[in-house]
Amino acid sequence: MLAALRLIPGKIWGYLAAGLAVLVAVWRIYAAGKSAARVEGMEAQLDNMETRNEIDRDTGRLPDGGAADRLRGQWSRD
Repeated sequence: MLAALRLIPGKIWGYLAAGLAVLVAVWRIYAAGKSAARVEGMEAQLDNMETRNEIDRDTGRLPDGGAADRLRGQWSRD
């Protein structure tokens, strides 16, 4: 096996190394993009959770039946 590798000229080793470097660079760019997309999704999820908590707090402050009255006032026809 090693004897077969010694038969490959030095110039080809340079091309193989350059090709491998390009593949590694492309892989790193792909991984960075994937990580950025994951972080962006987590930030959106956090924003949604904060909005939900704010709505829950506002609804919790209303008196008994206040949420239903509020919905009836906004969504019923006059």
